Amino acid sequence: MVKLPHRSFGMPGVQVDYDEEAMSVVEALTSMNVQQLETPEALYHRHIARLARLARNKVPQYEWRHLKHCDGGPCPNDTCSAACVFGERRGINKLVLEATELIQTAAVPMYFIHLIDPHYFRQPGNLASISVDGLFQSLRRRMRNGDSSEWSNALAVGGVHVSLDRYPNGVELWTPHAHLIVAVDVSRKEVRDTMRPRCRTAPVNPNGTRVRTIVIDEITELANAVSYATKINVDTREVSTDFRGNQGRLPFKLPESAQLEFDLWLLKQCPRDRVFLSGIMQTRGGLRLRTRHSA
Repeated sequence: MVKLPHRSFGMPGVQVDYDEEAMSVVEALTSMNVQQLETPEALYHRHIARLARLARNKVPQYEWRHLKHCDGGPCPNDTCSAACVFGERRGINKLVLEATELIQTAAVPMYFIHLIDPHYFRQPGNLASISVDGLFQSLRRRMRNGDSSEWSNALAVGGVHVSLDRYPNGVELWTPHAHLIVAVDVSRKEVRDTMRPRCRTAPVNPNGTRVRTIVIDEITELANAVSYATKINVDTREVSTDFRGNQGRLPFKLPESAQLEFDLWLLKQCPRDRVFLSGIMQTRGGLRLRTRHSA
C-alpha cells in the first residue's frame, strides 16, 4: 500500500491509503510494458497544483469544492469528475487494461490512427466550445459508411487529446487530436480513405503549411498504444523551422491562463467523456464486446 502525507486544504499530516484496485491495475499495466504511468506522488502534486490554481484565480468554490475531498483513496463523491486527477487516471488505466484484453483477441489487422480535423481548432478562451460528441459522431459515421462490410465488425478505442499549438506568427490554437486503435480486416489504404476527415478544401495551418489530417502507425506494444491513444494530459507544441526548412514542434511551458481554461473544461466532464469506443461497450462489470447492429 502506498501512503503519502496529505498537506493541503485542512488535512495536514494525514496519511493517504491509495486505492488498492487502482494500484493493482497500474502493476498489471507496468507488466505489459505501458510507458509513462504516473506515480501516486506525481498525481498528488498535480492534484494540489490544480486546486491551488483554481483558488488563486478565484474560481467560485462551489464549482470545485468536491475536489478537496479527493486524495487517491476510494472516491468520496457520488459522481467523479474529469478534473479529479486521481479519478480520471484511475478510470483511464482500468479502461486501458480491459480494452487491451478485448482487442488483442481480434485476429485482424490493427492500426494506430492519428486524426487532426481543423474544424475543431479553437483560439484560447474557446476550448469549451469544442464538441467532443460531434467529433465522435463523425468518427462513427465514417466507420458506418466504410466501403467494406468488415467495418461492421471493427473494434476501436481511443480518445480526444488536446494540445495548445503556437506558430511563428504568434498565433496560438487549441488543436484537439483523435487517437484511435482500430482492429478491422481491411487494407491500410481503406483505413486511410475511410477515416480521414472530410474537408472541402485542403486545410492549412496559420503559418501556411498544410495540415496532415491522418497518420497511420504500426502497433508494436498494444497496451502501450491504447494508453497513448487515451492519454489525458494537455500538451504544448511550438512550431519551428530549421535552416533547411524542416518543420518541427517543440514543447513550451503552458501559460497559467491556458492551464486554467483546461481545468475548467475538465470540471464539466466525467473521466471517460473524451474516450471513444466502437464495437466495445461499458457495463457495470467493465468493458465487453458489443453485439453490433451499427457502429
